[in-house]
Amino acid sequence: MTLNTRFNEFLGRDISEHTRNKYYYRLRPFMALHGTKEPEEVTPSMVAAAIKPDLSEASRAILKSCFHAFFNFCGVDPNPAAALPTWRDTPKRVIVPQEGDVKRLLDEAVMMSLSGSPRAKRDSLILTLSVMSGNRRGELRMVKMPEIADALKHPENGIFRAETTGKTGTAVIRFSAFHVPFIERYTAVRPPCSSDYLFVNLNPDHQDYGQLLSLVGFDRARTAVCRAAGVHITYQELRRRLATIIARKQGVDIAAHALGHSPHSGDRVIRAFYYDPDKAAVDAACLSAFPGG
Repeated sequence: MTLNTRFNEFLGRDISEHTRNKYYYRLRPFMALHGTKEPEEVTPSMVAAAIKPDLSEASRAILKSCFHAFFNFCGVDPNPAAALPTWRDTPKRVIVPQEGDVKRLLDEAVMMSLSGSPRAKRDSLILTLSVMSGNRRGELRMVKMPEIADALKHPENGIFRAETTGKTGTAVIRFSAFHVPFIERYTAVRPPCSSDYLFVNLNPDHQDYGQLLSLVGFDRARTAVCRAAGVHITYQELRRRLATIIARKQGVDIAAHALGHSPHSGDRVIRAFYYDPDKAAVDAACLSAFPGG
């Protein structure tokens, strides 16, 4: 039985859509390269070659865990992913985008939204929402037209709030008056279709034209806007930026709430992946105690 067959079975299990997407998009490149092989033919070196050195340590740890789960499902012993190094699943340093790069991204998004291209209008909306809301791309992807329309009718505290779904359940997309023209320009050119999702495929030659935009489509949207702006910023970096700014100004609990983390573990997640006020306080104390300034 080939890897492709086993991979389809692996994805067909009773798991959430978000977990399924995690495995599909992370392991798909490997399947495209080795899918016709038998699981027992896969060597540790083949798996190691699929984990690119430019990935962050946390991303490599996640990818290793995906491979490990898949080959456990296949019953391969020894598991070829087990021979890989153990990478830390939390970042050593929290790196956020430069504010100048974020400004260039927003400036370019305005120009793209004003262009005649429907795809540019859609992609610029996706990125500007991501800058403010810090939502995961999957959460942005699942928001629906009626929810956006309802949010626009009921602003609260100067903010529009649209509910969507994500890997942790219900999530909230927050946006401001800045985003309203982006929404209006995009929805004016969005094709009439049966899908009520906000973001749809706009390629009339594609089999999914007018249907929910894929995660690959979201990646291409980010790449298109970033390339035009001359910057390289990921969705996760925008999420990290938002969490870090809020945690520094309003505290880790507010940051956890903004990102939709569980109230039981949200502060721990913020401290581990975004901003730790205790670590910052120790750094400041050591600096102030140093006589050299």
